[in-house]
Amino acid sequence: MSVCTAYEFSESSLEDLIREEKPLSEAVCLYYFCQIILAFKEVHESSMIHGSVEASAILLRNTPKNGKIAKLSHFETMQEVDAPQLP
Repeated sequence: MSVCTAYEFSESSLEDLIREEKPLSEAVCLYYFCQIILAFKEVHESSMIHGSVEASAILLRNTPKNGKIAKLSHFETMQEVDAPQLP
């Protein structure tokens, strides 16, 4: 399986946000947590594991409509696994 990585500009990372705005409110944590979980769901449904789960691997990007959104990065650490798909 081949994986192609495309990069886009990102203003900051989750690590930056935690460092600058600690403590984060529960609402902010939940907002990003849900986005991150959906990203990992997509990765795992492709029978891949990420391999580098850290705050610096979660990029934050400003969007005109939705404010900041979380995007998963560091795909060079991903590995394919032979595991059954979850429903």
